[in-house]
Amino acid sequence: MTICYPSLWQDWVELGILFLFIHTIQRWLASDTRIPLLWYSYSYSVVILAIYYANLTTLIPCIPIITPSLLMLALLLHKKSLQKDIIPYTKHINNVYDPSWLELVLRSSVSIINDSRTVVLLFEYTDELAPFITIPYILESRVQPELIKILLHPLLYTSESMLWITASGTIISNKAQWCILSEHTDESPIASTTSTLKNLSLVYTFKTNGLVCFIDQNNRTASLIVHGTQMKTVSIHQAYTIIAKHLHMQVSSTPISKALYEKSNTTQHHTT
Repeated sequence: MTICYPSLWQDWVELGILFLFIHTIQRWLASDTRIPLLWYSYSYSVVILAIYYANLTTLIPCIPIITPSLLMLALLLHKKSLQKDIIPYTKHINNVYDPSWLELVLRSSVSIINDSRTVVLLFEYTDELAPFITIPYILESRVQPELIKILLHPLLYTSESMLWITASGTIISNKAQWCILSEHTDESPIASTTSTLKNLSLVYTFKTNGLVCFIDQNNRTASLIVHGTQMKTVSIHQAYTIIAKHLHMQVSSTPISKALYEKSNTTQHHTT
């Protein structure tokens, strides 16, 4: 068998582009640790070389037919990683059953005065956040003050997790944590510290229209992360207004929303 070597610079350019394309595909396949697609690709390449080397004339015409089908199968198996790398899924917001659910969430959060924990709230708008989050279980329950207090109890909640709520006022989980970004994997171990949680919130809110609210129990203020930007030390009422506008909710003008911060301080004073 005669081996032809490239003699023109155009041949070297074509080979370089081909090798770059193959290298990019291989790195993309290697980023998925759930399924060993990279080793499947290597195995299929070895099979193709063996078929050509053995000069199996019956199988050689089948290779151009089978390869596109296998490529589509790899795309289907790799679709979760592909979705994360390109664009999040946008969903329709259902009708809100109670327009005051946001006030209920903030009021219940600031009323927890038994310790000095930080309560982290994750608000999902139209972009689907499920591909970016790890949760041990799903609740899918409507916002209720008593339920929020139970979910934020020290035995059920830590400051390294987020209370995940959709724009329709549905609680998804109180154990939501971002997936840590990595060069080689898209689902590494989950975030374990508050600082890591803030850093990942900056990344994922830049990719999506989600919003993260950190409520400080010591001074009854909030920090918001939205569009990849952090707003530090805002009042509870300011946080309520910003979140409501971001979720395209009607901002309430009732005394309840205006007195969230003052009411929480009054409650704390009576308990001391």
